[in-house]
Amino acid sequence: MAGVILLAVSVSTFLLIGVPFAPVLPVAGLFYVVRTGVVSMQWPAQLSFLQGAVDPRQRGLATSVSLSCWSIAMAVFPVLAGYFLDRRLLL
Repeated sequence: MAGVILLAVSVSTFLLIGVPFAPVLPVAGLFYVVRTGVVSMQWPAQLSFLQGAVDPRQRGLATSVSLSCWSIAMAVFPVLAGYFLDRRLLL
């Protein structure tokens, strides 16, 4: 299971790196869409791995903590990116 997670993370990272280097916009869009699909397969694999690695009495807590970290990052980083773009710090 850990190999699947590592493969998904690696593929999604390389696809994200490929977006700015894509020769045309449709290829960049394809990279992004495929990356989104790979990331959406990554999270169930991670949670499944977590369920097998954690004591059954603590599975709820482990799942809550991992999803909280992900949710907070998904909420905070777009705001920070917008702030940096507005201040012309991400050019």
